[in-house]
Amino acid sequence: MRPRGTAMACDGTRTGGSVLILVMWTLVFLSALAIAVASYVDAGLRLAGKMKNLAGAGQAARAGVEKAIMDAAADTNSWDSFDESWNSSEDLFKDVPLGEGFYSIQSVRRPSGGQAVTNYGLVDEESRININTASRELITAGIEAAGGVDHGTAVELAASIVDWRDPDDDALTGGAEKSYYQGLDQSYRCRNAEFQTMRELLLVKGVSYDLFVKIAPYLTVHGAGRVNINTADEAVLKSVARVAGGADATVADSLAGKIAGFRGGGGVFKAPVPAEIVRQLKQSVALTPAEEGVLAGMMGMLTTQSGCFGGVATGRMKNSAADEVAVEFVFDREKGSKLNWYVR
Repeated sequence: MRPRGTAMACDGTRTGGSVLILVMWTLVFLSALAIAVASYVDAGLRLAGKMKNLAGAGQAARAGVEKAIMDAAADTNSWDSFDESWNSSEDLFKDVPLGEGFYSIQSVRRPSGGQAVTNYGLVDEESRININTASRELITAGIEAAGGVDHGTAVELAASIVDWRDPDDDALTGGAEKSYYQGLDQSYRCRNAEFQTMRELLLVKGVSYDLFVKIAPYLTVHGAGRVNINTADEAVLKSVARVAGGADATVADSLAGKIAGFRGGGGVFKAPVPAEIVRQLKQSVALTPAEEGVLAGMMGMLTTQSGCFGGVATGRMKNSAADEVAVEFVFDREKGSKLNWYVR
């Protein structure tokens, strides 16, 4: 017969072992819980930090826009041209420190036949053809020159653009009005009023995204409607000249090239006065009587001073370059008001 004390000792050993196992499993559970909580807290802290950085970056971008408006307003002469600081200045517009962050103001340009170029500065909205005010003929010429489409297609696209902005429901030949848009599988209404943004152009019949990318740098929905002869791309100048010159595209294109060449040499037109522009051009290049005639016809569509400017403001924090906020904007310099604001 086994002694009673021995049985009690064995029972105590088994009980102690069970407690040890329970303690170990408890420690494993608590360790796993601690890891899970730590991961959750760490993710929350990272998210909070990212939100803080994005908020600061957004404030920096907004401050950059306000500074750009002030810089443009400080330009008080009677003309606007590429040789002015609003157009290009890394000192004014590239990685400008602001508190714990930076802002930059950029504009992307696509010179005729060339690749897109990023510039630190503003873009003159009135260097472009205003699709809210331009004639059907001028819009046609602009699309044909910038979009690489044939004349017939450009005519139909221009008709659809004019139909979109005009107040009636009578479609122009090749255009589209209410009945066309309401007949689509995913129907929507034709605005029958002025375009509010350039992206609205993507709703117009015949305007694909690829075409939009090509023509958007040469078109605008802002400004008084006249094209700035000092800042317009050569493709825009050709479009204006072709409308003014009628059927003779050769003369129109030659004149546009001479104007662009004059500007490329540092020339600036300070007033939209035909005789003065002719005099300035003749100092560097010969003009034919036909070209002078086309220039005279262009004057009703040209200006030398602009009121609306735009660009892309980017903001970021010093401790987090990856958390960047970009804002597309357009403002009216004379009124000091923002006409377009789009956070990307």
